[in-house]
Amino acid sequence: MFLVKAQDEVIVNVETRIAAWTFLPEENGESIQILHYENGQKNEPHYDYFMGMVNQENGGHRVATVLMYLSDVEKGGETVFPWSE
Repeated sequence: MFLVKAQDEVIVNVETRIAAWTFLPEENGESIQILHYENGQKNEPHYDYFMGMVNQENGGHRVATVLMYLSDVEKGGETVFPWSE
């Protein structure tokens, strides 16, 4: 689910803080995306760059990603960047 900034004051505040923290203009960011995984679900490894022109025209390649976790669990929920150095 994508959240549209103009729909909620909380979203406006979160996006303002992200822009200040990353030193990137708010208009450069994508809409906030909410993911909810059930037990056993996962997101397959992927790259945040795009080969198709449609995605490149709608913002282009991602240069930064901000992750916010809205739950505190004892096990699971991790995000792994296996090729980062």
